[in-house]
Order: sequence, then C-alpha cells, then structure tokens
Amino acid sequence: MLPSLLNLAGPCVVGLSLASEVKAVPVPPLSPAWLANQDGYLSEQEALVSFFPTATEFRRGVALPAGLTKADLRSSDIPRHYFRHAAYKNGELLGFAVIDNVPGKARPITYMLATSAPDTIGQVRILGVEILVYRESHGFEVGRASFRKQFTGKTLADSIALKDDIRNVAGATISCRSVTDGIHDLLALIHATPIGEVVASSVTSSANRSEHSHKNATHLTRTQLLMNAPLRISIGMPKGLEDKQATGLRERAIAVTEEAFELVAALESELSLFQKDSTISKLNALQTQEAVEVSDAAFEVLQRTQYWSSESGGALDPTAGALFRLWKEAPGTPSTAAIEAARKVCGSEYLLLTPRNGEEPPTARLTLRGAKLDLGGSAKGFALDQLAGLLRKHGIEQACLDFGGQLLVLGAPHEVTLRDIPSGAALVLPDGSLATTGDDERGLILGGVRLSHIIDPRTGQPARGEHTVTVFANSALDADALSTLLFTLDFEAAKAFAESRGIAARFTQANDSDNPKIHRTSAWSTRFEN
Repeated sequence: MLPSLLNLAGPCVVGLSLASEVKAVPVPPLSPAWLANQDGYLSEQEALVSFFPTATEFRRGVALPAGLTKADLRSSDIPRHYFRHAAYKNGELLGFAVIDNVPGKARPITYMLATSAPDTIGQVRILGVEILVYRESHGFEVGRASFRKQFTGKTLADSIALKDDIRNVAGATISCRSVTDGIHDLLALIHATPIGEVVASSVTSSANRSEHSHKNATHLTRTQLLMNAPLRISIGMPKGLEDKQATGLRERAIAVTEEAFELVAALESELSLFQKDSTISKLNALQTQEAVEVSDAAFEVLQRTQYWSSESGGALDPTAGALFRLWKEAPGTPSTAAIEAARKVCGSEYLLLTPRNGEEPPTARLTLRGAKLDLGGSAKGFALDQLAGLLRKHGIEQACLDFGGQLLVLGAPHEVTLRDIPSGAALVLPDGSLATTGDDERGLILGGVRLSHIIDPRTGQPARGEHTVTVFANSALDADALSTLLFTLDFEAAKAFAESRGIAARFTQANDSDNPKIHRTSAWSTRFEN
C-alpha cells in the first residue's frame, strides 16, 4: 500500500443516521489517536466534551497544590503548579480534567485524566483516561480500552500501581508504567489543591465553544494504530441539534468507534504474524502439517486471497511468508541460493482449506514443510470490509475510513486526489474502496534501478516497480489484493489482467515522472470519467 499517493481533499465529513434504531449506550472512555502528526487526534476540547457532555462551561487555570512531600509523588520533582480544567453545569462543579506528559521509551506520551468533583470527604474518583498523543510506533497498546478502563472509579486510596491493581499490557510495559505513575501523581496533585486555589482562570462557555464542540462539530474523527498502520474513522455530526440530542448522538458514535477498534484488534489477533498465539502464527509454527481450526473470518480472507493467487499465477501468494521474511531480515541482498530455497516453498496450492461443515468449524492446513503464511496484501482490506458491515449494523449510513492509505467510503460520495492528476482535478468516490500500490521510500536500489519493497513470489526478487496502480472495488479486500498483484505483474500483463476481468484500475508508468504515461481500464473510465 502507498499512502503517499493519496491526498485527501479536506476532512472526511460523513453522517450518522438520526433514524437509526440503535439504542444509546453509556459513553466508554475514548481510545487514543495515533498518527505521525497531530491530524486526526482527539483535541483537548473533544476529550473534555466526551468526559463532561452536559457541561455548560469549562474553567481552565493554574492550580496551586499545597502540603505535598516527596513521599506523596512517584516523580522526582514536586510540581509547584499545574493547569487544571474544571467542568461546570449551570454553576455546579462536575469534575476536573488535567493534561499531563509522561516519558515513553523515547518520546513523551500526552494524556488527559478526568475525575469527579470532591465528595463529602474531599475524595475524587477517576472518570476516565484518554491518551491524546502517542508519538512512537511501539507500545501503543497503552491506549487500549482494556488497559484504560482499569483506572475508572479508583481514588487516591487505591494503590494505582502497575502489576498491583493495574494489569500491564504485553509489549507496552514502559508506557503502561509511565501512565500509571503519572495518574497516581495527578490524583495527589488534585487532592492537594483546594478548590479555590486557581489563578489566571479562563472560561469557555458551551454556547460558544470551538468547532470541536459536541453541539457544533461537523464530524467525529478517531484514529488508532492497528495492524501496524493508523486506522482513521470519521462519522459526521449534524449541526443545529439540541444539546441533549447532540450528546446522545455523539455517545452512540463514540461507542460504535470503540467497538470498531476492538473488532480490528480481534482480527489482528487472528491474522497477525507478530502475535505468537494468532491463527496465522500457529499455522506457520506447525511442522507436522496439522489442520488448524480457524474462524469464519480467517477462512474468508484466506480463501479469497488464495483465489486471487490462483487467478494471477502466483503474483499474489498468501504462502510466501518465508520469502518475504528473507528479504526483510537479510542484512543485505539475500544470496541466490537462499532466495531459491524460500521460493520453492511458496505456492497457494500448499494451503488446504476445508469449509465449515455443520457444527464442524472451518480448518486450514499448510501441506508443504517450510511454507509460511503472510496476509500483508489483504488483511487490512478485509478488516475494512468487516468494519463496513459493523457500521451498517449500527445504523451508520455514511462513513469514511482510512486504513494506512486505503480508503473505504460508506454512503455519501467523497473526493480524493491522486498525486499525478492535474491540480484541481479529483475523483469522487462512491460506496467502495480505493487502494494504491507503487514505489515509495521503502523501495530498493539495485544496480542503479529502483525496485519495489514488494517481492514477486514467482521470481523471489523485488518487483521491478515500473508502474503504480490504483484499484477501486466494492470489496476493500479485493481492492487491497488486486492493487498488490497488478503492481507485481509487469505493466502490459497487468493491464491485460485488469481489462479482461472488468477491474477498475488506473496505471501510471514511472518512466517519466514529469510526464507519466497513464492507462485506465474501461471499467475505470466508465466509473470515473463518464
């Protein structure tokens, strides 16, 4: 997939149907937004509104704690002041929110802690934790709902210690410990600050909030890192609604996005190469060619990928994991002997799939010792298809999803520009998915020739990278798989393959970057140029 070839024409504004029969559910704590830049993060105002949806104003000021000792805090320095938001509803204090930065493995983690107002004995309880910015590609599991929900309801009287009453998340120990200790210290600060000890206070009225207000926001956008790529979901928020109606609609949208992230995380646990207990890892680890029970979802993605492998003569191959790993892990160019050995255990015919039979679940089996599965060319597309079904089930009629550069539009048309389309021109995407594959910064340079990071399973060598291909299909899985296999085929073979099967594809030959040669299949022209 090549995210850099896709430039979205503004924010993806989509809508949640007011006619939906989905029942409102309590607002869960929000998931983190992970992206290489700030675009797509939940803003400070968004997070405040999510924790205090009925607030009529927020007062932000410098809070002055008193009486703290080193024993009260886990960090080495005792802060003399901090910034605190206080949420009010018609003058009644609802609670507090504080934004903090704690050290990650290399870069800081920004999060918000929200608490209730003090009770009769001056104690506050945690309402929730939202990670606003995560800046690294590892340890992002700290933002998962299962970890953050552990803090809800706790007070300073609880230990709030990792591996004590807060369970760690595998792969994110440093991040989990930093956030846990930071939350403990923030609670200590809040307890040590008299309600009146706030200076330089500023007030934001709910009737005149920024564009991120739950009443006036045009869309809810949430992003989370899954399958090693940012998944961004946008759901439109209609303007002009009454506060109660807008709050309820937003609560439903938040709940649906939370469920969507959990769905993809579950798929990742089945299809990932990097989780030892995933279905794919179990199949790869077996050396006795045993059949493994798989879910209906895993069976579907394996079967469809195997179909396109057979159709393309192996240009896309779900069993080429050994070959892909060889190129990824070799310190330099792999030897000819190593490449040939890995290529010999590639072939979709070595994947034996048995469909569900009554109560008997579907199974998968690798029939050749050494064959390894890798679904890098289809897993994200399949996840997008599953998300589309989930959104429709919940009454969401319009949505825009961006998964590492592959788009899926549900409902309303959405404009997107391609880098080599003349300035001002744009595609208007209907219901369906757009995927692009081509050369990028990961490409290899061998003998002065740029080769793709995509390996051709038929030859064991990097694809020549002579063109870029963009595919539009109703199925995101098909768009994902087809963009990869068409790129792997040589230019003329790829055009013939797409044309003969009615695939909406657009090819850009890379022989002249200033004046690229562009070819469109008949299906592409019919859909986008008539």
